[in-house]
Amino acid sequence: MANRSGFDVAFYVPWMTSLVADGAREPWPGGAETQIMLVSRALADRGLRVCLVVFDLPGAEIAKKFGGVEVIVRPQYLAGGSLVGQMREVGAIRRAIRAIDADIVVTRCAGYHVGLVGLFTKLSRRTFVYSSAGVRDFKEKIFLTKWRDRILFRLGISLADTIVVQTEEQVDLCQERFRRNPVLIRSVCEPAEQSDREPEAFLWVGRIDSNKRPLEFVELAKRVPDAPFWMVATPSPFASGAAPLWESLEHAGQTLPNFHLLPPRPRPELLDLIARSVAVVNTSEYEGMPNIFLEAWSRGVPALTLNHDPDRIIARHHLGGFADGDLERLTALAAELWESRADRAAYASRCRAYVRGEHSAQIVSRDWAKALSLDKAVPTELSVELS
Repeated sequence: MANRSGFDVAFYVPWMTSLVADGAREPWPGGAETQIMLVSRALADRGLRVCLVVFDLPGAEIAKKFGGVEVIVRPQYLAGGSLVGQMREVGAIRRAIRAIDADIVVTRCAGYHVGLVGLFTKLSRRTFVYSSAGVRDFKEKIFLTKWRDRILFRLGISLADTIVVQTEEQVDLCQERFRRNPVLIRSVCEPAEQSDREPEAFLWVGRIDSNKRPLEFVELAKRVPDAPFWMVATPSPFASGAAPLWESLEHAGQTLPNFHLLPPRPRPELLDLIARSVAVVNTSEYEGMPNIFLEAWSRGVPALTLNHDPDRIIARHHLGGFADGDLERLTALAAELWESRADRAAYASRCRAYVRGEHSAQIVSRDWAKALSLDKAVPTELSVELS
C-alpha cells in the first residue's frame, strides 16, 4: 500500500468502496457511509487535505480521488471466521493506519475496528476521533453480540480525543453511557432542487435487520390499501433475524398488491424514487438522523416515522409526522398525506428551510473543522468566502 503524505484528516471507513468504485456489485451503502462521503468532500471544499481509506475490491476500478478527497486502498477484509484470519485483519488495520500521514484519523460506526484504529492511531501519537452513526452506538450490548467486539469498541471510545454525535439525544446518551462529553455536529445534506414530480408512493429504504422493523411497513401498506408502498431493501445475511424477515418481505411482495419490494439501486435512481414519493417512512426502533430524511426534506418531501423522532425534529418543525410508536397513528398520518398529496407546498417550504438552516455543507463542514481544530488550517481567502 503506497504511503500518502500531508493529510489534515483521514477517514477510516473501509466498507465504503462502492461509493468510489466503478464496476462494484455491492449495493449502495447506508446513511452512515453517505454521511462520511459528504463530510469528507465538504472538508476538502474548505481547502483541507482529506483522504478516505477503503477496501480493495476485485473487478472494480477504484477512483484515486473524488470531490477533492484522495482515496487510499487497503487489502480486502481478511478476518473470515478463523483466528489466523482475524490476526491478519488486525495486521492490515495496523499497516493501513501507519501508512497514512494524517494528523487526525476518524472512524465511524460501533464495532471491533474502533478499538484497533484508536489504538494504532494513538500509538503513532496522532489525534483519534470517533463519529457516532446513531443511537445504537450507545446500546452496544444489544447490537455487538460478541464480548470481544464490545471490549474493543469501549477501548476505542476511551482512547478517542473527540467523540462526534448527531443529535442532542446522542449527547445525553454519550454522557450517560460513556461519561464523555461529545461534540454535537448535525448531519450534512446535499443541496437539491424541490421536487416537481407527482407523488406516487410511500418509500422505505434500508438494510433488513430486526432493529429496522420492516414488517411494520408491510402492515402499514395493508392498512392504507389505496396507496402504493415501495421498499428498497438490502438483505443483511449476518444480521440478527434477517433471514426470516427477508422471507416474509418476499412473501408480501408476491401477495400484497400495493406493496412492492424493490432491489437496491445506484444513488441517482434512489434519489429519483425519493423525489417521486409521497413521504419517506422510517420504522426503526433506534435511529440517529436518517440520511433519507435529509434527502427527502431537501426535495420538499415529508417524512413519517413510527418509533423515533430524533430530538423531536419532525414534530417541532412540522416536517411530516411522528406516531410515537402507535401504528394506528402512523396509519392515520399516512392516509392524510396520501389524500393531500397533490398540495403539499407548506410541507415543502418548511422541509427545505429546515435543511438549509441546520444541515448545509457549509455549516456542517465549519463545525467539523472547528471540532478537529482545523478551522485555522483553511486559507484566509477561502475562510472569508465560506463564512
